[in-house]
Amino acid sequence: MKKGLMAMVKENLESRKLSQDFEEKVRNAIKQAKKAQSQRDYNEVIIHCDEALDTLMKLPDSMEHKGMKKEVLLLKGDAIFRRDSKEKAIKYYEEVLELEKEIGDKFSQAYAIKQVAWQYECVGNIEKALKHYNQALSNVY
Repeated sequence: MKKGLMAMVKENLESRKLSQDFEEKVRNAIKQAKKAQSQRDYNEVIIHCDEALDTLMKLPDSMEHKGMKKEVLLLKGDAIFRRDSKEKAIKYYEEVLELEKEIGDKFSQAYAIKQVAWQYECVGNIEKALKHYNQALSNVY
């Protein structure tokens, strides 16, 4: 029984260390993505964001990790918006909105809804844009 308990403790400690390593890898990828964004190298932003998203999939689904994922999705959405297509970027902003709903911060949800609205406005879908702008306002007031 003692050996079994010791094995569980060792496994738990190794698992925490692995999570910390993965978290550090995500933070580094975010840092590199932001650096590439400041240099307007959107291909590089997307590469670092994909690296971060792949690593985040290996971590438990905690609020901290959802916050990291939200940050990565915003960076990737912005890069795709600037590099490729406004239509493709909407997907990432909508994912951010879903994460904000899970996190539960009403102000951040309103900001995410506004970002989605702005994307729809940019692609000329005024009806969806107005729907989201109104939703953002109702979240704040």
